[in-house]
Amino acid sequence: MTLLAINIPTYERLESFSSILIELENELNALPKAHKDMIEINVFENNSPVANQKQILCDQIALRSGINLKFSINETNIGADRNILKCCSATPDATFTWVLGDDDHIVAGCFPKILSSLLENKENLGLLILMEAEFVCKPIFKDKLFKSYEDFARLSIKQQRNVVWAHSLISCNIFRSSVFDLNEATYVVNKLTPRIGLSLNFVHMRGIVNGLFRNAKEYAVLMPSFISLDCSKRLPSSFKVANWSREINRIFYFYYLWLLGELGVRVDEIPYSRDMWWLFGSKELKGWRRWFRSPFVP
Repeated sequence: MTLLAINIPTYERLESFSSILIELENELNALPKAHKDMIEINVFENNSPVANQKQILCDQIALRSGINLKFSINETNIGADRNILKCCSATPDATFTWVLGDDDHIVAGCFPKILSSLLENKENLGLLILMEAEFVCKPIFKDKLFKSYEDFARLSIKQQRNVVWAHSLISCNIFRSSVFDLNEATYVVNKLTPRIGLSLNFVHMRGIVNGLFRNAKEYAVLMPSFISLDCSKRLPSSFKVANWSREINRIFYFYYLWLLGELGVRVDEIPYSRDMWWLFGSKELKGWRRWFRSPFVP
């Protein structure tokens, strides 16, 4: 049985896609064969003009390295959100799933540490949170095995609010394949995001976190101290900075209020709510009350 499925949603971006494939090839080739055979890579190309070039590259890597690498092309472009959800749910037979962006980069030498974390906690781990080099995390989060995602999230809300934000990057999460709630994530894509014009962010988080909340078994969460991702090399956003900042605020608020509701935490109970005017100002709360109609929004 596959221990880890690395699923890559991709559209265009031939250069960055080639880079991450070569990084993965180098990492897997450096592993003992027994560990290398525990990993599979699956590419989900969203019907872009460079799909055939990507397939040629994948075939070459699989042939020369013996990596379990599979490539598929969607019949039509199904959109970024749905392609990500396809990656999240495509490998139920793998114990863990890692959805890795086609413009992300991994830190050399991180794979033995990742595999060690997964193998040591294979039976009770629900989520392994991988952080990137630029994120400074308080020691209370590092190498601590939280008994549940709820415990992890509550500590973040009290001690370091940006932890739950920072790991929302899809590539930061290696999750137990069986816990992903595709119905919840699909509901967000089909019903919620079209209604308020949000997309491309946090859809996967609803699937992962809701799955951990609702699962009959309580699974643990681990944020190791080693660094796995180098986000400084990511492609710059196509949005203008001001527009991107406003959009991120809206998207984050949409997800964050849902998370607070799941935890039963009111906005006015958060110690730092008054400092975060861009989320919790009176104007913002007034607009979001209309959408959420929730007792957690004062």
